[in-house]
Amino acid sequence: MQKKRASGGPAYPVGGADNALRLIGMLRDLGGLRLTNIASELGVAPSTAHRLLAVLVHRGFAVQHDDHRYFPGPSMQATPGDFRTNRALTTIARPHLESLAADSGETASLAIRVGAHTRILSSSEGGRPDCVPDQRGTVLPIDLSACGVALLASMSRSERDQAFRASPDSATGLPVEPHAPHHPERDLRTVRAQGYAVSYEDVGIGGCTIAVPISDGDASPFVALCISLPVSRSAGAIGTSIIDVLLAHGHAFEKQLRAAPWTG
Repeated sequence: MQKKRASGGPAYPVGGADNALRLIGMLRDLGGLRLTNIASELGVAPSTAHRLLAVLVHRGFAVQHDDHRYFPGPSMQATPGDFRTNRALTTIARPHLESLAADSGETASLAIRVGAHTRILSSSEGGRPDCVPDQRGTVLPIDLSACGVALLASMSRSERDQAFRASPDSATGLPVEPHAPHHPERDLRTVRAQGYAVSYEDVGIGGCTIAVPISDGDASPFVALCISLPVSRSAGAIGTSIIDVLLAHGHAFEKQLRAAPWTG
């Protein structure tokens, strides 16, 4: 039985959390908000409103346009996934993520494709003091993330066309015309040949992500495994043993997915 929602709010709402949820509601219902409007509506200082917005932008619940107005982000339009499948995936992936984070020293994450977006289901932070924070819950356009590009490269042209067909615009939530991904076919061929994709700043300013597609053997991959690290270390990491570590863990994870009916 579904529990009833309490008629009133909590007796002692946590200020920061309450303001963040109020801000999410404002973006969802109004959109096109400026920092000064948000601060005034929430009754907080502009600096406080800016910090709240920075968190929402980082987690994909808000996007900022060139005119400095804020709109709902891709996480706002993300529909609930297949809970049983997602739980099974995260259970199987957990030891692989922890082992990958330990072996690489960087943050390891599990992502899935949902339509024209990727979302991070689980993360394990690396042991370095400046490692990229946990990315769980992050939603990104599929062609703007390493995980998404790794999956795009594994899909047929018709599957890619279908993924980009009339998905909602992340800023307004309104349908948009079908569009081509930012990565041309020749780039996807390169990703396919090398077995991994690389992107910059999809995990925040100064971040780099390296991702490999994971297949359960039944269809085109919809799961990806990735490592995120600061850009300052990416030049030394790409083309070195960290790629081999990621590929090895990806192979082990893929082998386990293919060995059991995990979606049952």
